[in-house]
Amino acid sequence: MSPPPDESPAGAPPTPATEAEIQAALRDQVHEEAAAALARVMRPRVLEAGEDLVGHGISTTDLFFLLSGTWEVFLEEGATRLHLGHLEAGTWVGEAAFLNDQPTGAVVRAVSAGQAAALSRVRFHELMALNPRVTSELMRQLCLVLAQRVHSSNAGLIEHTSGGEYVLTADTDEADGGVLSFLSRLFGGQHG
Repeated sequence: MSPPPDESPAGAPPTPATEAEIQAALRDQVHEEAAAALARVMRPRVLEAGEDLVGHGISTTDLFFLLSGTWEVFLEEGATRLHLGHLEAGTWVGEAAFLNDQPTGAVVRAVSAGQAAALSRVRFHELMALNPRVTSELMRQLCLVLAQRVHSSNAGLIEHTSGGEYVLTADTDEADGGVLSFLSRLFGGQHG
């Protein structure tokens, strides 16, 4: 079964994904039993282009699975924005806030109309009591997502020298306001 459509006929607002559509989308992430159990407790969210799924001013510790659409991810402090990347359907977002019960640091914004399935912490704990195998599999998937994101971040920022040291790469702070400049402004430090 394909992911839910981004648009309903005749330009009507998108129809929220059904449980069966959420389950079908989750099958690439977890085994069939876990996909079915998660789909039963997740709720669909429909967003228009330009709407934020997570970010500043949005109080949530929900975990989201992107069902459709294109999404941008960035950090923002005042007028300063650091683009982190684009995401497509088939990935989890909000995992750090979900796991450590802290507000999200990054903004995830719909570039096109899209849908996500949300798993609240309350429903997660209920599911954990009923079926620990399912929640264990989900936690494994979240660990893989976090590991991949850390690896991707480090690949562009850190270099392992022949002397066995790790150093920041020279191109991490381009003239357009790179990572070091952004972090320096964010935390009020000097960088040079």
